[in-house]
Amino acid sequence: MKAMTTTEGEYCGTPTVVMLTAGQHIDAGTVTVSNDSNYLYVTYSASNGYQITETRLYVGPQARIPTNKKGNPQIVLYPYGETFISPVGEVTYKFNLSNFDDCFVVSDHAVVVKYDGDVLVGKQTAWGAGSQLNASGSWAILFDYCKQACTDQPIYFKETAFAYGYDYATCFLDWGFSRWG
Repeated sequence: MKAMTTTEGEYCGTPTVVMLTAGQHIDAGTVTVSNDSNYLYVTYSASNGYQITETRLYVGPQARIPTNKKGNPQIVLYPYGETFISPVGEVTYKFNLSNFDDCFVVSDHAVVVKYDGDVLVGKQTAWGAGSQLNASGSWAILFDYCKQACTDQPIYFKETAFAYGYDYATCFLDWGFSRWG
């Protein structure tokens, strides 16, 4: 799946935002998971001078994460992601929301780089903060996400009216006024 560009939209509920942790302890950005009524969005956002050169993403039931015999994830088998020739600051993946149960896990991996001018000064693997996938294995991370309910916002109709008179109440319609709005 190739990354997509999105415009800021209306999401349902509250997005889940976790730190994109590089080298197990470095804040390299965030991973945001959100949904609207039709789609699920997973956005990697680099910060603190880092940029993204590769993503690998799994979204679904924890039992289906591709792992080796020791229980460590095989990120090359994660179904979504890509490698960027030029590093990027942000990348979003969009999925049909109906493809997912109400709650599922997100396991997101990235390779991030940091430059000082044209000189590469750091390259790290990174995961969205959460729980370790295999307590006795690699530092691969996953976190839970539950679909956020979409509620229709109430529709308010606004109309402006005025009445004429000082000493008595009257209806402006009695005076021939019919100006609304």
